[in-house]
Amino acid sequence: MLSIIGVISSVVLGVIPSIVLGVVPCIILGVFPYVILDIVYDDIVVRNEFWIEEMD
Repeated sequence: MLSIIGVISSVVLGVIPSIVLGVVPCIILGVFPYVILDIVYDDIVVRNEFWIEEMD
């Protein structure tokens, strides 16, 4: 009985950190560039519209 609990606990302690360490960087690397591009793109578009209005 104790060996089963030991195996389960070792699997949980081994698998969860590896999933976290594997998935979290993928999410960060997948989402972060889009967020930055979105912010930068919005900033550029807003500035361009502002400049166009100023030119008129």
